[in-house]
Amino acid sequence: MSIPPAPKTAQKEMGASRVRPPGSSEVSSSGSHTSGGPMASSSLEPRTSARPMMPLGSRNYVLAVPPLDVVGFPVVLRSSSDFKASMVRGMLYSSLQGMRGCSLSELEERMEVFRACVDLADRQSLVQQRTQERARLVSEQDSLSTEVTNLSEELEEVKAEMDELQAWMLSLSACRDTSWEALHQRSCELEQLDFDSAAVTSSDNLIAQEISHLQEEKQTLLRRAEELKAMIEDSLDRF
Repeated sequence: MSIPPAPKTAQKEMGASRVRPPGSSEVSSSGSHTSGGPMASSSLEPRTSARPMMPLGSRNYVLAVPPLDVVGFPVVLRSSSDFKASMVRGMLYSSLQGMRGCSLSELEERMEVFRACVDLADRQSLVQQRTQERARLVSEQDSLSTEVTNLSEELEEVKAEMDELQAWMLSLSACRDTSWEALHQRSCELEQLDFDSAAVTSSDNLIAQEISHLQEEKQTLLRRAEELKAMIEDSLDRF
């Protein structure tokens, strides 16, 4: 079953109607329509005007597509999503402008091209996101590498300090061993001195006893000498 072509009056209306550019306050019209009439409303509203049927023998099948109203479209892009939306709207606008008066086969081809463009925009947005994420990961990797380098340097410093402390501990251990040896030697010497002191004390006691005994013998000898002297004097007196 074939689709009848659109009437020439509708084609003239579509050719005469134009999409208002951003910032424009006028809309062109054809026939008896004025800027304050039905054509001044949004171009995306459905058309309810009756169209006469055309014979089925026509070769060119024309699809009437209403123009895209792009009034108020933001100019400044703020993010990748705005960039994607602007690309899609721009391609949709240009595609709809070129769809007026084209056949269904050409329309299908244009739709395929439009889908490919949308896929390309999605892929470009995904690539941009992946690029940003990769840049962020590279930055984090660089910061982590710097931190690892700093930690490695601190670890080397700590190892050097540990080596110094270990050498100091070995030196203290050697000094402690030397001190223990000296203390043991001094202890042995003190024990020997104690033994010698005890021997000297014992010798002193013996010497004191001998001195006391000698003093007693001296007193005895002196007493005997006095007695002998007295006896000699008495003998001399007798003669």
